[in-house]
This record gives sequence, structure tokens and C-alpha cells, in this order.
Amino acid sequence: MEELDMDAEEAKRKFGLRQFNLNVISGVVAGYSLKEIGERLNLTTESVAVLATMSCEKLNAANLEELKRFAIDHELPLTKLPPKP
Repeated sequence: MEELDMDAEEAKRKFGLRQFNLNVISGVVAGYSLKEIGERLNLTTESVAVLATMSCEKLNAANLEELKRFAIDHELPLTKLPPKP
């Protein structure tokens, strides 16, 4: 039987990630700066930095590059961020 793609509920259960974590991780994977992620999610850069740090801690990633690699390797359910306002 073919394994289904991970969804947000499974990411929450397996890794403790909530949708706001996944949104920030999506921006990191897309190559956006923290400021650009904040602009797209209507958050301050500081809030994005806190969420990125929390996500790194939950996934035992030392930095954003490791966070990006984890997201890709584990096929986290990433979202397409809205265009720059």
C-alpha cells in the first residue's frame, strides 16, 4: 500500500509542529529571508525569528539550513506563501 503524504495533523503528532511553524518553515525552504516571511505572513521579523528558533528546537536543527534540509528530507507539508504585499 502506498504511503500517503504527510499532512499538518501528522506533522503536529510526529514533530510537535503547528501550522504557524509549517508556514515559517515553508518560507525558509522557499529561500525567503525572515523579513520576507514576515511580510508574507503579516508578522514582525522578530516573531518569525522566534517561530524559526522554536521550529529548529523541535526538530533538533542547529540552524535554518538544517531546518530546510529536515523539511525536505521528511517531506513536511509545506504551504505556498502569499506573494509580497
